[in-house]
Amino acid sequence: RKHPGWTSWKETDPGSQDLTRLTGAIDPEALSADRLESFGKAYRLNGELNVANRGLMEFIEIFKLDERFLAVLLVLAEEQKIKAPGFGTIYADEAIVAHTNEAEYQALIEDPKSEALQDRLVVVRVPYNLRVSDELRIYEKLLREVDLKGTHISPLTLRVAATLAVLSRLQPTQKWRVDLVKKMRLYDGQYVEGLSEKDLQEMRDENPREGMEGISPRFVINQISNAVTGGNLSCLDPLTLLRVMWMGIEQSTSLAREERDRLARLFADTRREYEALAMKEVQKAFVESFDESANSLAREYFRQIEAYCTGGKLRDPMSGAEEDPNENFMRSLERSIGVQDYEKRDFRCALYERLHPLVQRGTEITYTLDGRLQAAVEAHLLPGTREVRRVLAPRNSLTAEALARRDEVIDRLVRQRGYCLEGALRLVEHVTQALTQTERERGRGMPKALQWLWR
Repeated sequence: RKHPGWTSWKETDPGSQDLTRLTGAIDPEALSADRLESFGKAYRLNGELNVANRGLMEFIEIFKLDERFLAVLLVLAEEQKIKAPGFGTIYADEAIVAHTNEAEYQALIEDPKSEALQDRLVVVRVPYNLRVSDELRIYEKLLREVDLKGTHISPLTLRVAATLAVLSRLQPTQKWRVDLVKKMRLYDGQYVEGLSEKDLQEMRDENPREGMEGISPRFVINQISNAVTGGNLSCLDPLTLLRVMWMGIEQSTSLAREERDRLARLFADTRREYEALAMKEVQKAFVESFDESANSLAREYFRQIEAYCTGGKLRDPMSGAEEDPNENFMRSLERSIGVQDYEKRDFRCALYERLHPLVQRGTEITYTLDGRLQAAVEAHLLPGTREVRRVLAPRNSLTAEALARRDEVIDRLVRQRGYCLEGALRLVEHVTQALTQTERERGRGMPKALQWLWR
């Protein structure tokens, strides 16, 4: 609900702009013979700036306004007065918040006639989101309001689209020898060996314009809509959406060739990231109730490091006896992500200091709460690639036992991981091919720029 002192203005057609919408107008019927006595009463304070007096005025696409409107805003900013046409001035005390895109703002900066207005602007740059998990939440929110016409979206589809969008907004770093994928993971709070949150802050400082350009959420949602409405799909999977997004980029007339080539490389990076995510999804399906087991393991590990870092004891739930933290248990998780013996105390206490305030606020411990914890738990619980390869070999080479195990994996993907049957079969087939084919074999016969897209 809008506050009584809050109003918004959105202008799209400069030719239809009426200044009285901002400043109010005279009601001719209220005028009497004596103009001086009746003129004030005849003036209607129904303009947007009048409504926002003692409150907040919001302008959307402000620099599409005619110069007359900007002149009114300049007087308001300078003197706190609204110039009413043919009437005089009205005192106003309000805050003005305006939106525009960077191209129109840059055009204003380059116009020497706008110097007075520039001096009264407080510029707040709002970059695109740089966290994949947050970008994913944007898509989920927008799609809740959309009719998908019975199309099921596979769980990794939106995450892959968010990965591509965020990669397009990142800039290479010169100080660290990390690629954009590792940088994206670090921004998202994931564990990246050899890098810390301090390094992340320095990366942000190195590229202050990071996030000001790239693929927008609007483009992604439009391509999802195109895929759903134009393909008569029962299931939208990541590779199908990537094809549709690439077609949308090819049809764009505003992209230079260098930018198109850059995006093609990012599509390739996204494809490789999808293969890693798909492998992990299948590995999770090898474990019955993986999320429940992983969360239980994470809670126990936190309980152990809490006692370790605070110098306390643990109470055995069965016997009630007090005991020291289980060193073997803690090291079994830590070794899985390469934490050395001399690093264990710093690792445990840093993780405890990160999670303890969350627990104090009532947050439940889950294995995804921290990137380091998630990496350790997944490495501890997930089966190795050799076991996955044995079960996901081509069907004609599988034993009856392996076929039964494969069917169990597909069943868990549907029951526990949120896949429809078609999406689960596609996922398993994709991982099977990834395990048995080389990158060159998967792209054979396709144009070089798009070999990564089709198998």
